[in-house]
Amino acid sequence: MPHIQNLPNSDLDVHLIEVKYWDDTRCESQLARAAEQHRRLMGTLKAQGCIKVSLHIILFGVVGAIDGV
Repeated sequence: MPHIQNLPNSDLDVHLIEVKYWDDTRCESQLARAAEQHRRLMGTLKAQGCIKVSLHIILFGVVGAIDGV
């Protein structure tokens, strides 16, 4: 089995996962802020040849709600 450092970037399937707490009344703004926060990193990974780059944001509401995007 090849070591991950020896694989070409085009073979990598990168998943960025962010878990955070959010104010239940501001879900959309929290998602937009998280996406903007990682936009540069995702662009850098794609510029390095990573074809598959995904961002997964898991929001935990302060009153117990869970929303996965």
